[in-house]
Amino acid sequence: VTVKIASEFEVLTAKLTTTFKDPTVAVQRFQLALELAAKTPYNVEQVVSAQVQLAALGQRNIGILQSTVDLASGLNADLARTANEVGKAAAGSLRGYQELRNTLGITQERLKEFGGVVDSQNRLLVTNEFQIRKNREALLKLIATDFGGSAARLNATLQGQISNLQDEVIKLSGAIGGNFTPTVKSAVGLTKEFFEFMNGRPPVFKTVVAGTIATVGALGVLTVGLAATSLATGVLGSTVAALTGTTLAAFI
Repeated sequence: VTVKIASEFEVLTAKLTTTFKDPTVAVQRFQLALELAAKTPYNVEQVVSAQVQLAALGQRNIGILQSTVDLASGLNADLARTANEVGKAAAGSLRGYQELRNTLGITQERLKEFGGVVDSQNRLLVTNEFQIRKNREALLKLIATDFGGSAARLNATLQGQISNLQDEVIKLSGAIGGNFTPTVKSAVGLTKEFFEFMNGRPPVFKTVVAGTIATVGALGVLTVGLAATSLATGVLGSTVAALTGTTLAAFI
């Protein structure tokens, strides 16, 4: 189990390496994901997916990740979907703000209260970098005011504590399994090389091997059969001897 968890951690780190183009940053971000998973209702895979989603939309700031986690926690929302909506909005996508309004109730009016830029008809403006930045700041301020600490509050509940205990167990299992991963990978690699070698042999070689395996199998069956026959013979002999003894005793 520990090796399986460690291999899953390795895959998640690889995803972060692809996203951030830097193995060192990927390791740091994975450690961050482990820490957030241990303090929030979400597991490490969900936190990693949120980071990948935000980064894909140009939002690599850790503060935005934390805000996204708080927002999703406060509304008991799907973290990946929330990350997608926040990421698009923060990047200046009007569609992102519309999705936040429709799914999480974050309206233009509320954003305006925190410094969002709207026109005379109260429509959000995202036509230049200044407007995009001001609206992004307004969104993060709104989240901090209305949902700040949501993850920590859920963490304090019994359900949150149970979830975090599971995360800690997984974290420890991954760390332990990581020590065995190189050895297991080496064994898997050698096994793969063996099968690659076998697959690369001529058909006649494979036929000989198949025949050998069949012969060995047949010999195994024969051996078992002989053993069973011997056992049956022994039992039969014992039975005959017992019957003979009983008959002689009767005559005597």
